Amino acid sequence: MKESLFSVIDPGENVVDLGAGLGPNIPLLPKELGSYVAVEPNKFMREKLTKRAVARFGAAPAILDDLSEQPTSSADVVLCTLVLCSVRDVGTVLDEVLRVLRPGGRFLFVEHVIAPGEVDSPRPRSRPAPRARSECDARPR
Repeated sequence: MKESLFSVIDPGENVVDLGAGLGPNIPLLPKELGSYVAVEPNKFMREKLTKRAVARFGAAPAILDDLSEQPTSSADVVLCTLVLCSVRDVGTVLDEVLRVLRPGGRFLFVEHVIAPGEVDSPRPRSRPAPRARSECDARPR
C-alpha cells in the first residue's frame, strides 16, 4: 500500500516524515530527494532512523522534535503513516501539515483507525487494518 502511495514522490522533492519512528518509510522514498526531514520526538529511535537515512540518502537527516519547528511552506510532501491515531489533537497536527506544505504540496497518509460511523462494518476488527489511504493537495487558505 505505501509503495503505491509513495510512488508519486519525485526525486528532488523536499519530504517531511511526520512520526518517522525507526525509518520504515525511508526505503520507499527516492534516493535523490531535495531534503528529508524526520519529525520524531522519541530520542531512542533516532540512532536507527539516522542510520537508515544515511544508508539511503548518503547524509544524516534533520530530526525535529515537533512539526512546529519546520519552516512555513518548506515541504513538497508531508508523510504521515500510522501516526494520527496517537496524537492528542488531530486538528492541530493537520493545521501544522498545511502550514509547512508549499502551495500545491501533498499530504500522503496511511491510517488504521475506524472512522466515526463505521463501527457496524462487517469486517472483523481483531487486528487493525489500514482504513485510509489518501493524497491531498495543499490549497492556499
